[in-house]
Amino acid sequence: MTTMIGPLRRATQIGAERTAITCGHLALTYGQTWERCRRLVGALRGLGVGVGDRVAVLGPNCHRYLEIYQSVPGAGMVLVPLNQRHTTAELIRHCRTLIAGYKVPKRVELRREPLPKSGAGKLLKRELREPFWKDRASRVAGT
Repeated sequence: MTTMIGPLRRATQIGAERTAITCGHLALTYGQTWERCRRLVGALRGLGVGVGDRVAVLGPNCHRYLEIYQSVPGAGMVLVPLNQRHTTAELIRHCRTLIAGYKVPKRVELRREPLPKSGAGKLLKRELREPFWKDRASRVAGT
């Protein structure tokens, strides 16, 4: 079955050093784009996202958006694009309807700063969860 990742895979095989995308002052080759897509899929799988799971995306039109559009369907995940013009209430309603009604976010937090990572480049989930658990009495040990 051909997916969004098929043309990128083919372009990487025949012209890995050719420019694939230019975003501002950044230019990425097909080979670099392929590697970035592979790392993105690895990060999503590391977060527990698997085949058939939905991945919502909200962001500006840039090279990262293209990488998400290539990677998520290419890994068998379902891409759910969100509209950045929606209000917080509309985003929550959209998530409730299309993503996971049983895991509805109570709030939406947009981050401008990079996600915390270890020296090896892995996401530090504990640091991401820390603000949520701050000042809460019941905390699961080790999380």
